[in-house]
Amino acid sequence: MRGSRPLTRIINGSQQPASRIPHLRLHIVRHNSSSIQRKESWRSAFSPPQRSSQLHPTDTSSWPSASRAHPHTPRSYVSTPATTHSEQDVRPSMEDLIAENDPERIFFGFINPDIGLPFIRNASDEAFAQAFSALDPEHFIVPFREIHHYLRRSLETQPVWRVCKSLEERISTFTLVLNNLLRERQEAGFPATLALYRHQLRCAAACGDGTTARHLFYDLMPIDEVKPDLECYNLLMEAVTWNNAYSHQERYHLRVTRQSLNFRSRDNRAKNYAGWGVASPHNPENPQSVRFEVLRIFNELVRDGFTANEATFCHLMVAMGREGDIPGVKSVLKSAWNIDVDSLETIDEEELESPTFYENDSPLRPSQRLLFTIAHVFCTNNEITNTTMLLDYISRHYNMEISRHVWNHTLEWAFVLFTNGTSWFRKQGRSVGRPTGAAVESLFGIVLSEPYEFQLGVIPLIYRLKVRTYKRVLTPALEDARECLQLLDKERMKLSVAFDNMSKLAKGSWSGLFEHGLPTREFLQARRELILQELWTECYIQLVIVSTRSMFKESEWPGSGKETEWPRRGLPNLVREFPEFLPDVVPYYTETGHVLLHGKETRREAVSASNGYQLTRTARMRNLLDTFSPARLEQSARILHEGRMMKMKAREAERIRSERVDWIAGDEIDARQDRLQSAPTRVKYSPSADNPQGQWRPWQGPPLPN
Repeated sequence: MRGSRPLTRIINGSQQPASRIPHLRLHIVRHNSSSIQRKESWRSAFSPPQRSSQLHPTDTSSWPSASRAHPHTPRSYVSTPATTHSEQDVRPSMEDLIAENDPERIFFGFINPDIGLPFIRNASDEAFAQAFSALDPEHFIVPFREIHHYLRRSLETQPVWRVCKSLEERISTFTLVLNNLLRERQEAGFPATLALYRHQLRCAAACGDGTTARHLFYDLMPIDEVKPDLECYNLLMEAVTWNNAYSHQERYHLRVTRQSLNFRSRDNRAKNYAGWGVASPHNPENPQSVRFEVLRIFNELVRDGFTANEATFCHLMVAMGREGDIPGVKSVLKSAWNIDVDSLETIDEEELESPTFYENDSPLRPSQRLLFTIAHVFCTNNEITNTTMLLDYISRHYNMEISRHVWNHTLEWAFVLFTNGTSWFRKQGRSVGRPTGAAVESLFGIVLSEPYEFQLGVIPLIYRLKVRTYKRVLTPALEDARECLQLLDKERMKLSVAFDNMSKLAKGSWSGLFEHGLPTREFLQARRELILQELWTECYIQLVIVSTRSMFKESEWPGSGKETEWPRRGLPNLVREFPEFLPDVVPYYTETGHVLLHGKETRREAVSASNGYQLTRTARMRNLLDTFSPARLEQSARILHEGRMMKMKAREAERIRSERVDWIAGDEIDARQDRLQSAPTRVKYSPSADNPQGQWRPWQGPPLPN
């Protein structure tokens, strides 16, 4: 079989030398003695953190105190209206909510004092663990984490009707609720069990909070005499390797270069590189090395008698990749799956031994987790060639399709590596592993062809549009821009459908929204669909705005006729075709002088005529409904039910968002204030303001005639 070879050759890159670590066991033994000595220093360094946007540890001393709650409510629960005896009789129990298996219904059931308190204080350990584990971060955090990876941070502050809640705010409130539930459980006399710790570690891993995961694993679990299982070890490793990687400071600083390794090897690291430390030639025994720590966790796992699975080896590879230890990553692939990366680069695939066969139910059977790990590790280490080769090789031999998430991640890094080729990046040593523009175009072509036939969405199209803009090829870039607009129209249509569904539900009977003091399942499903679709649409619009405006910033496009075609027909046609995405000013040069088009008014009129009203009303509804507070959610549902949403003024909406109607709303307000007071957020940047007239400078051209 030769299927992987064309994919190997399309990307320019240098081959890595043969691995100096032929087997994983040798790699582990190499650092075993030194890592054991660092165990106590690691544990003492991770005291319970103060309140932040990260996951709160479950130590009762660091849980939110009663002063954080609303002064007229119980410490951990929302005050609800008094109910009659008949209403209390028909109120669902937590057992009924668990049977429904709806995470959000279980969430609001837990917070309701008439439902949650009796269950927390009387339920068996198995029943409570089942309900608590239903508050899955894959439902409450991960979908928003993916959106915020692409969403521009400017939308967290402006404009007033379209402000989005940041990921840090969402994580802070969600974990605070979980901590309060656990505190009530422990005060009722029930000790924490393995299932509860496992779920807390899962939340810490999903939020990228290694500090809390270490505190849970090394401090609280030994106190409660809880023995970790294999999943606990894996979740600890995941939280450590992805610590702070989803935050706004560090999500775009994951690439491994000589400069980044230098920053991460320091004792006092900047916020952009604070998630993990690395060893360096100047500090080879760095106690904060993420590779040393994960290898130590792996040794503990083996000593406790557990057998590593796919997730374990994936986390090992990520930890090694964080420090640029690609030979170690290749050693793991060889040890666990008999995949010899070095031989694949030099020898024909037919002459190699096939990868180790695993049954579908085997813990080492590769899944999308392994494909994503390979894409992330090799791409962040500037080896896009090995990424594409291994994705093709593993997917064919294990009969797996490559998911959209993996392809998007690979194409994103192909764009990132391509754009790091300017003279400034070369001086900084960041042009290593840079593919050519033709190679990136070839990669997109192969992804679109058989056997993959991947359908490009807005995000990969934006990457290809940017690549073509960097290459300064106008016609292909315009084709991508037009296709993005077509897909954006489809997203707007989906948003309109979600808005209409929620409006129709809100105009019906009140029992369709809230029943027996709890939001109905239909209401919560319509609410979730609206919030996610509106955030994705906002994200896509901002990506299209930034990408299309770059076309107007070019002084001219090669082959477009700088003297006549571009200023007389090319750019005016773009102004006519993309009026919604014009900068404030559009400058360009002609043979008779400089021209300055004022695009602000034209853009406002175009936006008002197309999508302005839709975005305003959908964002208003999303801002009302996007809350963990049951009291505020019921208040928002009444506003929708009474048809008062579009009549609200900005000042009234801000007043509603600033009311501490319960302790959860109070925490959301505090988290918002903490977010706005952070240095990167204080500088407000409107996503509509670009290239302002006061900062405009004319393009360089020949001197004007006298």
